[in-house]
Amino acid sequence: MILFIIILSFSLLLLIIAHDIYHKAGKRKGNMILGVFMTEEGFQNKSARRIIKGYQVIWQWWEITAIISLIPVLLVCKLYVSIGVFVFFIWCLLLLGGGQLIFNSFHRELYYLKQRNQWFYEKKLHLSIAADQVERLKEKRVLSDLSFIPIFLAGFIPLFYPECRAYLQKGSYHMIVILFPFVIDLIILGCFYHFVRKENGKKRDGKIQTAYIQMEQCYWSYGWVWAGAFNTVANLMLQWNLMNGERIFPVNIWSYALVQSVSVGILFYTWYRIKVKKEEIKFMDLQPKMVDDDEYWVQGYYDNPYDDRILVNDRIRIGSCINMGKSIGRKISFGSAIIMIMGVLGILILLFQIDFMPFQIFIQGDKVSIQTGGYDLDVPISEIKTVMIKENLRGVSYTKEDGKETERYLLGDFQIEGMGLCRTYIYKDKEEVLYIETEDKKIFFNTEKEEVVREVYERLKKD
Repeated sequence: MILFIIILSFSLLLLIIAHDIYHKAGKRKGNMILGVFMTEEGFQNKSARRIIKGYQVIWQWWEITAIISLIPVLLVCKLYVSIGVFVFFIWCLLLLGGGQLIFNSFHRELYYLKQRNQWFYEKKLHLSIAADQVERLKEKRVLSDLSFIPIFLAGFIPLFYPECRAYLQKGSYHMIVILFPFVIDLIILGCFYHFVRKENGKKRDGKIQTAYIQMEQCYWSYGWVWAGAFNTVANLMLQWNLMNGERIFPVNIWSYALVQSVSVGILFYTWYRIKVKKEEIKFMDLQPKMVDDDEYWVQGYYDNPYDDRILVNDRIRIGSCINMGKSIGRKISFGSAIIMIMGVLGILILLFQIDFMPFQIFIQGDKVSIQTGGYDLDVPISEIKTVMIKENLRGVSYTKEDGKETERYLLGDFQIEGMGLCRTYIYKDKEEVLYIETEDKKIFFNTEKEEVVREVYERLKKD
């Protein structure tokens, strides 16, 4: 319930922030609308009004869609915390990222209309800004093809370990499980080499074509390096868990899929950025023309290499934004994004372990071991004072001290009516629970296989 309330509150806060930012962006503020400064003639133009109206309508529908789609997100949270949080992060990304894409699209359309009609609010210089941009694109640094290969091949390291070879020899199923990610790697590697041959074979006739090819090769070279890095992390994580005897389903597959999805997402984002940049380059006019400060906001963010400031006042949001035209600005933005992605992935992997790793109980030597997704416990058999089978806690009042509660299970420390503080590992839909009491601990446990509870109970009674 607490997680439900947190997600609901955070969702409402995001909706309010997104509405305040993107709804107001479609309203005239002085001489600016959609982040574009214009003259009065521009505001009265039918084409400009059509663009502004189109933005307002699409943003309203996007907002309504986000509100409606929030309902299933909240319902999922009550059953599976991990899937609920994962879907919630996707919802946040779509709300804010989709809003930014909608804004960028209409912002550029209005800016290019303004440029064609010379509706400059504050005229600056007769400057061939496009020619200068072309020169910057031609000078973009392209990483060597070899930069991608070592990072990518690092994912194959586990194949050289004896534990991995021993795992492969367990049978055809184990061989398929451990080699499947490497088959995906080989497919990706084949696509990479196809891309390299294709790009290196392009002609470089003319300044515009040269700039475009250089831009495309630069974007792809960095995109492949980052995609390869996340792909390698996904492979190493999966193989490490398998070689250490962890269950393959469903936790490891979910963890692998989550990290690998970042790799695929990077490639799709790179493709999208190249597509947008290609359209900009295609319509570049190398002749001198009238420009104003809007030229540096055409991407939807500030990109001015001639401005030494790292932080500038944002046009549509409250506060400041980073100047992406400076190297330090790009490093700060991309570094922050990578840290955020890794943090989110770490949280999701932990939650998936808690949700999908079944409660397990073993008698190992002189102790009882309970293993879960984060609340493992070892109890010496010699310290057990009481062991019995009880009915599940239906109808019994309890409050959470430290742990997690969903519609499926109770996990962690709970204050139970008439019992005090107890460590609980309970699936709510099971009829029986194993109760173990020591000098300082009270433990309730059951598992998806009810016969396991009986087996452990019988063994402990004999001991």
